[in-house]
Amino acid sequence: MAFRFSGLLIVSVHKGSSLFMSNSLVSFTSGLLPGAPIAFGINGGYPLRFLFSKCFQMALEPRSSLISFSVYAYPVGFDGEFKITPSTNATDEVSIGSSIITVDSTIGFSTAGQLYIGKNVVSYSDKNINQFFGVSTPAGIGVSVGISTADKIYAESTVFGYENGDLNKKVNLRVTGILSDLEKTDDYTLLLEGDKIPVRNLGEEIKNENLDKKQFTFNTWIYNVRTRYEIDSFTNNELTLFENPDKSSLRVDDRVDILNRGSEQAVLLNVRVNAIAGKLVTLDTNIPANIASDTRLSIRRRYEYASSSPLSLSGDKILANVQNTYNDNDEFLYVASNSLPSYQ
Repeated sequence: MAFRFSGLLIVSVHKGSSLFMSNSLVSFTSGLLPGAPIAFGINGGYPLRFLFSKCFQMALEPRSSLISFSVYAYPVGFDGEFKITPSTNATDEVSIGSSIITVDSTIGFSTAGQLYIGKNVVSYSDKNINQFFGVSTPAGIGVSVGISTADKIYAESTVFGYENGDLNKKVNLRVTGILSDLEKTDDYTLLLEGDKIPVRNLGEEIKNENLDKKQFTFNTWIYNVRTRYEIDSFTNNELTLFENPDKSSLRVDDRVDILNRGSEQAVLLNVRVNAIAGKLVTLDTNIPANIASDTRLSIRRRYEYASSSPLSLSGDKILANVQNTYNDNDEFLYVASNSLPSYQ
């Protein structure tokens, strides 16, 4: 027998919220019978009302500060619209006092507002596609705590509810996913709970072979992205990759980091690429002698930042060159760039 429900929210606990904890379980309920209404809303917006089919709880995961769970919303009593809380990752280190944060993408974030980074909150006054500008804290301009590569960054928008129906126990949550207008049947077995759904690629794959106008157009830009390649083997300053690096993503004279594969732990920082021949990449510095030859490593390109003299720029870490390009039905080409080159 098929049935339909209006939506499934995936949420996580927001900074500053507390939940009732018992026997390593986290519970958040309406304090009423299943199907009874509970106030639920968007911070700074009109409160929403919807029904819980039952209270929900989950076990805390070891070494994990992110608690996530599902909320089932049914058509009866639902009023309003939920939106996913924008999130991104830092893609470069940010030192204390810096007023610019470089990230994967700022799409979905407001032009100005607040950012939640771990337990810290900062404000920003402007943004482009990959950077937040004018970052400050109540203590002054710039971040007061350093930010590491891959740190998670969230927008200020949250949803909220009340623990056990107590209006004095407000719980803020981030919406991390929404599924709606889903149909489920009892005999559907092609997709099971816990199955992994991989993404083949994001965007359009355009090869760099200059076989047609489209390939030529997209691959003649000087891209400035932090591409990462896995290393098959290495000897001294020579690295053999698993694949030939694309000339748009790794070039001679690029500055790179050598990292333990799948992590942010660095083996070498800010070294130069001297030569590239097929899969063989030669650096200007040897891999440290204490690194075992069977260590699984990867190479990651560093960002290039714009500079100016004698007139200075508004910041010392403004991305140079091109960050991305977009194809609109093979009719229009859009380029994301600060319009600043990496050379003076």
